[in-house]
Formats: sequence, C-alpha cells, structure tokens
Amino acid sequence: MKKIVSFALFSLILAATAGFIAIGCTSEPPEGNKIEGGEGVMTFEGGKYEHRFDSPKIVHGNEYEVILTIIDCDDAFVGSYLGGKIIYKIGETEYLLSGWSNAAPLDVKDTTSTREYKWTFKAGEKNADSLEPVNPSTTPEDAIQYFQLTAQDNTWTGFPDSISFNVKGSFNVISRETISEFDPVLTITLGNEDSTAGKGAISEAQMTTIRDTVAAAPRSIIRFTVNIPNVGSGGADIGNGVVVVGDWTSGVPINVPATATNGQAYTFTADLDVSDILVTLQPGHQIAINPHSTATVTSAVLMRPRS
Repeated sequence: MKKIVSFALFSLILAATAGFIAIGCTSEPPEGNKIEGGEGVMTFEGGKYEHRFDSPKIVHGNEYEVILTIIDCDDAFVGSYLGGKIIYKIGETEYLLSGWSNAAPLDVKDTTSTREYKWTFKAGEKNADSLEPVNPSTTPEDAIQYFQLTAQDNTWTGFPDSISFNVKGSFNVISRETISEFDPVLTITLGNEDSTAGKGAISEAQMTTIRDTVAAAPRSIIRFTVNIPNVGSGGADIGNGVVVVGDWTSGVPINVPATATNGQAYTFTADLDVSDILVTLQPGHQIAINPHSTATVTSAVLMRPRS
C-alpha cells in the first residue's frame, strides 16, 4: 500500500501550477489497495467530501485556513487534484462564503509520515473560479458551515459517483488574523540562471536573514513582482502557475491573476507566506525562485508585519 510519505514531489508541484494540487504520482481509479474504514477514515464519494465545522464562525472580510492532514489513503486516490470552497447551508440551500481555492502544501518533506495541505480563504472575496460569494459573507446563526472538497483525476475529470475513496486523516479550520501593513526588511538578490530574469537560489547570507525574520515574525511574506510579456502564450495562461518558489522541484506557485488580459503584457505582485515556502525545503536547502514559461521575476522583497 502506498503511504503519503512516498508520493512524488515533482508531480505534486506540476499539479499545483495548473490550479489544483495533486497528491503525488498518478494512478488510475479504481485500481489499487484500499485502506479499511474505522476511526479517522473519511469516505470521499465520487471524490467529494463535506467537512462540517461549527467554529470558527465565518465573518465577512476575515481570513481562514483549512488544513487537510492525510495519514494514509486508497492507492487509487493518489494523483487526485484537490480544490475546495467554504459554504453554509440553510436547509438544503447552499450559500457561497469563499470560492474555489488552490491547495498549497504545508509539508512536502519525505521525512514525515503525514502530508498536510492548506487552503487559504478570505470571506467575501472571489478566488480563482470568480464565483460570487454572498454579501455579506457572514454565516447566519441558524446556518451550518462546510468546507467542500472536490477531487478530480489526473485528466481534470470528476470521479463518477459510483467510485468512493477512503482517506485516513482530518480537517482543521483556523481563523487567521488579517494583516494589511508590512515593512520591508530585505531586497533579495535575484539570479539570472539560464538567462531567465529572477531565476536562482537565494544566497546563504540572505537565507539567514529570512529565517531570523520569520522566527521573530511568523507571518512575514516575500513580495514578488512578476512580468509576463504576452499573457496567454508560452504557457503564461490566466490561472496557470508561472513561478515556483521553494525547492527546485517543489514549492509554492505564483499564478497569473484573473485580472490579466490575453494578448497583452502584464506585471503583477504576489505575496507568499515565507513559512509556507520554508516547509517545502529539504534540510539544508536554500529557497529557489524558479520562473518558467515566459515569466520573469523583476523583484523580491522580504517584508514583516508592521508592529
């Protein structure tokens, strides 16, 4: 039986750049070993699962994290692409609080026996799907809250309702303080590997500053400025990942925003939590900035929350 610890990191990040995240290498359902039901085992019917949570109550404008911890799963679930959204229900009627969000790995280390994935939401804010949340996006007292997860196969096709997967693990929903003001700490020296602007590993000296800053201020970010000379060509499609930050073969993606226009040049900024980047690194590795397709990184600035 495949364990989460054995999943291939390279295919994980390839999937992340496409919009969802894949759990490791691919396999075709419904082949493979099945884990037994019991304590901590969730059944994903047709690749879908609803996690009910009563706390925290979702409030318009606030930020939240949903973390999925997987200890083990059916082999046929390996390779699935995961996406999720937060809703509430009154009776059988669903109301959207925050739309589909890409998964980002919290822990992609081969040294652990579990794998964690994180979705970050802001209540009332459109996400990659551009679905319109209710306004205000606050859960009423008489409503029930859910995180809805949908898995697709490695061809981006939904699983039929007749197929179910057993996944051993748990969900956790966390309220996250909204931080709007940051102060610059360090302008990161960018590389030019393979004649690609901004590509390369961050120096050991700057890594020391980054780690010290995050230790003192865990919600520190790196603010990237990314340029795309022609949106929609060379792999730089709207919604696609065009930069990966972390280890060379795994990390946190930067996606082309929905505000870009096909056929035009586009420059945008993206804020990545440094803590999310650091946990994608193997022991002793430095952060690598890896733009691909036609994207270039023109600046990267380490910033900490304003105290």
